[in-house]
Order: sequence, then structure tokens, then C-alpha cells
Amino acid sequence: MGDFMTNSQLDSKVIELRQLKDIAEQIKNMIENIKDEIKSEMIRRGVETLDGKDWRIIWREHTYTRLDAERLEADFGDLSEYKKFTKYKSFYLRKK
Repeated sequence: MGDFMTNSQLDSKVIELRQLKDIAEQIKNMIENIKDEIKSEMIRRGVETLDGKDWRIIWREHTYTRLDAERLEADFGDLSEYKKFTKYKSFYLRKK
């Protein structure tokens, strides 16, 4: 099974893990900032799709329906009256 890590080795690993998590968070924030800039440009242009040399970005609103289970359980009536509609947008970067 091999030797166990020493507490000193574990401390080093935890420090490395924390540093990498911090870097990952910084990169995540940088990515979100760039996406926000692109979304702002799409809003300015009034478009849901942008095309470039070898890429396409799609940012559009979606709607989904779900049943409100709590209310259904409490009332047990006509299901159509229990539908909830929620809109959201998704952001895609695709290779052409």
C-alpha cells in the first residue's frame, strides 16, 4: 500500500491545493468578466448569436416548465394549474 504522507507533506499539499484553488477562482472571474463583456456587446447589437472566423457564440433565453410538487400534494387537482414558467439564458462557445 505504500508509506503514508507525513504531516509536513500534507501541509505542503494543502498549501498547494489552496494556491491552485485561488488561481482557479481568479481565472473563473477573468472568464466571467470576458463573457460579461461579450454579453454586453450582444445586448448593444440586439443579437443572440455572434459569428467569427472559427467560432459562434449563442446567448439566448430559455423557458422551462415544472410542477410545483408541494402545492400538488396539498391540493391534488388539475395539473395544468400547477405549472411554473422560468426563463433563463445560456451561453455557448462552439467550434465551427
